[in-house]
Amino acid sequence: MDKLTTELQKIIQSLESISSKQSAHADRSDELLDQCFQFKIDLMAASISPNNPAYAPALQSLSAAAGKLSKAARQQLPAEEAFAACEQAGKRLAQLLNHYF
Repeated sequence: MDKLTTELQKIIQSLESISSKQSAHADRSDELLDQCFQFKIDLMAASISPNNPAYAPALQSLSAAAGKLSKAARQQLPAEEAFAACEQAGKRLAQLLNHYF
């Protein structure tokens, strides 16, 4: 499993936790989960090179989002702030994947 997939998996786990424990945020968490699962499928289908110029920004955004979502899952950070980071990471990851599809 490469670093992108590892960080994406951390995001998925935190979103699942938020969805199950924080009912007020369940719909938004589920929407983001759907996107993350699609990204995971796309990552498995692509042979992404770490040398791609879009790789480092995507990885950095995924790592930041994973950290914020982990804090939100523990209710140490507002969920909306974590969701915004997740959306930004999704945009960066989509830019990277656009090079391959």
